[in-house]
Amino acid sequence: MPWWLWPLLIVMLPLTLVALILWLLWALLLLSVVWLTWWPRRRYAIVVYSNSPLWQEYFERHVIPQLGNRAVVLNWSERKRWTLTLPVLLFRTFAGTRDFNPIAIVFEPLLWPLRFRF
Repeated sequence: MPWWLWPLLIVMLPLTLVALILWLLWALLLLSVVWLTWWPRRRYAIVVYSNSPLWQEYFERHVIPQLGNRAVVLNWSERKRWTLTLPVLLFRTFAGTRDFNPIAIVFEPLLWPLRFRF
């Protein structure tokens, strides 16, 4: 390893740890809000789909009607109209960076959210 990478590594490691800790605190704050506000109303998931010809009809006919009020549904194709709401913040925090569409994120009390990719 070149000598100049060592000082860079020494500087970046603490910054990376601070960023990781801040993200974890943010995620725990969001989860606390979900557990305190959604669970009493029996809402426990976010489902995100798009206007894709592969998924739209199936989701709108079979999946979304089955969910009822138990989940918040977001349409990825309409994301330019999204505002900063709790479901959007949860999606952006917990969906990950891999292909996600469609995805369901399930929030169980006192557990890390489960992600289901279709």
